[in-house]
Amino acid sequence: MPVRHLIAGLLLAVVPLIAHAEPTHVLDVDVGRAVPVDAIGTPTGPVVNSTVPVDRIGTPTPATAELPMSFTAARRSLVERIRRVQPDWDQEHRFIADDVDGGPTVPLEQIVDQVTRRFELRSNPPVDDGSAGWAYDRWRASMTLLVRYSTANRARTNLQIASDVPRLTHALIHPSWPAAWDPSIESVTPPGAPVVTELRNDDGPIGVLLALRFDLIYRDAGELG
Repeated sequence: MPVRHLIAGLLLAVVPLIAHAEPTHVLDVDVGRAVPVDAIGTPTGPVVNSTVPVDRIGTPTPATAELPMSFTAARRSLVERIRRVQPDWDQEHRFIADDVDGGPTVPLEQIVDQVTRRFELRSNPPVDDGSAGWAYDRWRASMTLLVRYSTANRARTNLQIASDVPRLTHALIHPSWPAAWDPSIESVTPPGAPVVTELRNDDGPIGVLLALRFDLIYRDAGELG
C-alpha cells in the first residue's frame, strides 16, 4: 500500500476521535493555573487552584484529593515562600526562620544579638470566613510577618527594609511566586502599611523590627473533608 494512502487512512481514523474527545485541562502559563478546555482548546469551566498538581499536559493528577488542607499546611507554605525570597540588596543576608532554620527560641523582640532578616510568622486565632457565604471549611486568620534587622548601621538597615517590603508583599500575595501556594490557601489579603519599630534595652538599641499585617484565608476541612 502506498505510504500516502496509509497516512490518509490514519488521519481518517484519528480525526473523529479528537472531535469527540472528553474535556481536559491545559496549564495556562500566564496565570499558572490548570484551566478546563474542550477538544479544540476552548475553556469550559472555572480555573483550578494554581497549586493543584498537573501532569505534563496540564491535567490535574488524582493525588490532588489526598493533599492535606489545614492551617498548619497553609502557614508552612507561607514560611517556605519567605525563606525562598532572594533579596535584591545586601544579598548575603537571606531570610531565616527560627522554626525551620534553627536559632534562638525566644521571640524576635527578646534576641539580644544583632541579627538580620530573621523572621517569624504569628497568628491570631482564626474565625469562620463568611465573606463569600458560609462554608464549614473556610477560615480567616489575622497574621503578622515580623522581620528583625540589625541596628549596627541604621542607614544600611533602612535600605534593606526599603528593598525587602515589595518582595515580601509579593511573596505573600502571589499564588505562585517564589513557590506555589499550598492547596489549603484560598487567598492572602495585601498587607497594610509596614510598621517599623526600634527595639531597645537598658544599653540602647538592639534591633529594628518590621511588621507586615495581613489576613490568610484558607481551608481546613478536618474530619469533614
